[in-house]
Amino acid sequence: MQGTILLSATLFWHALAQARPIARIPALLATMMQMSLLGALIGFAPAPLYSPHWFTTQSWGLTPLEDQQLAGLLMWIPAGLIYLGLTLSTVSRMIRAPRYDGASFRL
Repeated sequence: MQGTILLSATLFWHALAQARPIARIPALLATMMQMSLLGALIGFAPAPLYSPHWFTTQSWGLTPLEDQQLAGLLMWIPAGLIYLGLTLSTVSRMIRAPRYDGASFRL
């Protein structure tokens, strides 16, 4: 499972790096919204959703629900800010870049 997640993430970021900025913006925003929604869903879930965590969270001093809430919060806020920052950076570079209209460069 971890290998497929790593592979799909690698392919996604590779595609983003190769994409034109105008295509990169909706991809980043859609991914940010998807991750934020998933983070909010698992963060506000009333019970643990992933049963194998019942036996792994105790060594960290967390209940399975607390561990899930922490994971949801990390997916929702810091990861969302990374996507938002990349989106704003792309928009900023697009605005500052000169454009070629066939006859001359214009800002």
